[in-house]
Amino acid sequence: MVSFFMFRTILLLAASVLFVYGCARPVDKKQAAELASVPQSVRNASILESLEGGEIPDSGDPLKNISYMFGDPDLERVMARALENSPDVLILASKIRQARSEAIIAGANLFPTVSVGADYSYSDGNYQKTMGSAQNNLNISASFSWEIDLFGRANSARKALKEQFHAAEKDLLAGRVSLLGDVASYYFSIRSAAGRIKVYKEIADNYEALVEVYRQKLEFGLVEASDLMGAENDFFSAYNSVKNLETELEKSRNALLVLIGGGELGFDPDSEYVMPVPKLPDMESVPAEALLNRPDVMASVDALNAQIYQTAGRKAALYPTLTINGSIGQIIASSSGVGDLIWQIAGSLSAPLLNRKELYENLRIQQEAEKQAQYTLRKTVSTALGEIEDSVFQAGASGNILENSRILYKNTSETMNLVAGKYENGLTDIVELLKSRNEALNAKASLATSELNDITSSINLYKAFGGGFGRPLKMVENGTDY
Repeated sequence: MVSFFMFRTILLLAASVLFVYGCARPVDKKQAAELASVPQSVRNASILESLEGGEIPDSGDPLKNISYMFGDPDLERVMARALENSPDVLILASKIRQARSEAIIAGANLFPTVSVGADYSYSDGNYQKTMGSAQNNLNISASFSWEIDLFGRANSARKALKEQFHAAEKDLLAGRVSLLGDVASYYFSIRSAAGRIKVYKEIADNYEALVEVYRQKLEFGLVEASDLMGAENDFFSAYNSVKNLETELEKSRNALLVLIGGGELGFDPDSEYVMPVPKLPDMESVPAEALLNRPDVMASVDALNAQIYQTAGRKAALYPTLTINGSIGQIIASSSGVGDLIWQIAGSLSAPLLNRKELYENLRIQQEAEKQAQYTLRKTVSTALGEIEDSVFQAGASGNILENSRILYKNTSETMNLVAGKYENGLTDIVELLKSRNEALNAKASLATSELNDITSSINLYKAFGGGFGRPLKMVENGTDY
C-alpha cells in the first residue's frame, strides 16, 4: 500500500512538471510570423524591384551600413559622435546592464544559500571564581538553505529575465538605427538648405536687377506698372525663400547638435558640396525573415517569450515547494578542549492552501499580460509593414521626381545658354536674360529639393528595414559601452 502511494505521488509530480514546462515554450521566428500574420511580400513589390541596387556588406553594424550608403566621411564622423553622446542610446545601454544583472541574480536563486559564522566567548576572573571554571570558547558553524526548483518556478523567472535582457539588446539596436537615420536626415537637410540659400540669393539678386530695369523702362513708358510690381513680387518671394531656408537651416543645425551632444557641427555647411547618390541593396521582396529581423520586432518577440516564462512561473507557484535546510558546527577551541562536530539536516514540503485564490488570480493576470504581449507583437509587425510600404512607395516616387527634375534643369540651363548667346549678339535684352537665368536657378533649386527627398526616402528605407535591409544586426559597441 505504501509503495503504491509513493508511486502515485511520483506520477503526479512528474505529470505536474511536464504540464508546467510543456506550457513554457518560447516563440521562434516561424511561430511569431504565424502569430502576427506576416505576409510573404509587400504590396509595392514591383516598385521595390525597380529600385537600383547594389551589394551592401553584411557587417551587421547599423553605422557601417548607412555609412556605406552615402560614402561621406563627415557624415560618418557625425553619426559616430552621436552614438557616443546621445542620452537616449546611453539610457538604452544602461538598461542592458541592468537587465543582465537581474538575470544573473535570478540564476543565482537556483543554487543553495550558504552562510558561515564564527563566535568567541570569554569569561573573566570573577566568572571563574563564581562558576569554578572558565568558559572561553571559539565556535565555527555553517548553514545552508536550498529551495529545490521542482516545478521550475525559479528557473522560469530566470528565463523571463533573460528574455528581457535580449529585448533590451534589441531596443538598443532599434534606438541606434533610429538615431543614425535622424542624424543623417538633419545632416543632409543642413547641406541642402545651405546650397539652396545660395541659389535663392542669386535669384533675389537677379530679380532686384530686373526691378531696377523695369523702373527705368517705366519712366520711358516702355512697360506697364503691373510689370514692375510683378518683378517686385518675385523679388520678395525669392527673399522670403532665403529667410525660410535660413530658418530651416538653423532648426536642423540645432536639432543635430542636440543629437550629437552639443559643441560644433564638425563640418562647414557653407562649403561646396555635391549630394551623394544613395547606394541601396538589391531587393526583390520582403519575406517574413526580413521583417522579423527588424530590432523592434525581435524585441517584441523577446518580450512575448518573457511573458510566456512568467506565466509558467505563476503556474508553478500553485504546486508545493521543497526546501532543504542544514547546519554544521564545532567548538574548535575551548578551556575543556575541542568539541564534537554537530550537524543537522531537515527538509520541508509546503503547499499553498489558504492563498490559492490569490495565486489563481495572479495566474489569470499573467495570462492576460501574455495576451497583451501577443497583441503588441501584432501591432509592431503591422507598424513595421506599414513603414516598409510607405518607404518603398516614397522611394519609387522620389526617384521619378528626381529624374524629371534633372531633365527640367538640363532644359532650362540649355535655354539660358541660348538666351545668353542672343544677348551677347544683341538679339535680346537684359530682361529676357535675367528671366532665363532665374528659370534655370529655380530648376536648380527644385533639383536640390528632389535630391534631398530622394536621400530622405533612402534613409526611410534604411529605418523601415531595421538598419540591415532584411539581415539581422549584431550587438556592435560603436563607441557605446553597454
